[in-house]
Amino acid sequence: MSLTRFGSFFFCDIDLFSPFQTQGVKAQVFNPCYPPKFTISTKLGEDVFDSPCTEKYRPDNLDPQMTVTVVGTGNYQQCVNNVTEIFNFTKCSYSMCSFDGVFQPRVTGSFMAFSAYYFTQKYIKEITNITLTSPSRAVEAANLICNMTMAEIIDKTKAKEKYMKNICTMSSFVQVLLTNGYHFDETSYPSISFREKAGGASVGWALGYMLNVSNEVPAEGLSMMKALPSGFWAGIIFLFVVFVFFGLVYGVVINRNRTTRSDII
Repeated sequence: MSLTRFGSFFFCDIDLFSPFQTQGVKAQVFNPCYPPKFTISTKLGEDVFDSPCTEKYRPDNLDPQMTVTVVGTGNYQQCVNNVTEIFNFTKCSYSMCSFDGVFQPRVTGSFMAFSAYYFTQKYIKEITNITLTSPSRAVEAANLICNMTMAEIIDKTKAKEKYMKNICTMSSFVQVLLTNGYHFDETSYPSISFREKAGGASVGWALGYMLNVSNEVPAEGLSMMKALPSGFWAGIIFLFVVFVFFGLVYGVVINRNRTTRSDII
């Protein structure tokens, strides 16, 4: 298990966890989300257990310098199953949730998907020639990608291996997140527009971070920006009425004085 970043996404590679937990650390482990027969050496101290995802699973007698070989199997269904375990789709205290108990209204309108969403669908299109317009097309594309070798993927994308080794994972991740998480279906999925830029400006994780931080502003802080309390408002209205009343009285008196003077003349 490790914490992996792909564009704006951080996620735990939980597919590597089972061998460590149930059978002890082995010299070779299998990853269904890596391309078939793709291998990579992983240092346990730096690449596996130095992560918030794995901190509580770190063995007391771990040799941080120990290296294991991760072998890809390219198993789409197993990869999807492992990615799904990142989310909790059963906990929900509302009529409808996305995941982890967060309320999720029905999706309506148009949506823009940028940063890692954009680059994932870009590579999916380059590799499979499939445009993500529906959940079924997303499944079809991810299934094809997960069964491709690293050589086939690189030949189609001309991208570096360090990025393409995660493309099966990301294809499955986006599929699960958009359909199981945000509940886009065959009708609403086409409303998603994958964009690299918005209004001519590049958008990425910085915008998402800004929105996330904005949402963390406490509700109590917003009340400080509201108008005066009702008690003060009542007092102000009363004073306003008094001033208006005296203004009218003063105006009437002045008008009468002018009329009286005119009559005398």
